[in-house]
Amino acid sequence: MNMLAVSPQSFEDWLAKSLRGDVLEYHRGYLVADRLVLPENDRATAFAIDATGHAALRASDAGRVCLVQRRHGPKDYSYLAIKRGGTNVNRVNS
Repeated sequence: MNMLAVSPQSFEDWLAKSLRGDVLEYHRGYLVADRLVLPENDRATAFAIDATGHAALRASDAGRVCLVQRRHGPKDYSYLAIKRGGTNVNRVNS
């Protein structure tokens, strides 16, 4: 089930282009285990999942997204980033 929905760069690209209310599923699986280097996880994939998770957390800490989870079953979650408002507003200086 360890499926990387988006790479860290793809997450950053989405963040730059998305509008308020847009939703991105940035991982599907069990993030806490999928981001670790375990015998059942490929090292490069685990590092990419970890990097994407950190990018999502940084965006949340900066107030750019809300992070939510949707449970599908045991150890099967969708990890979603929902774009918050304020960063893509066109401003006119008077």
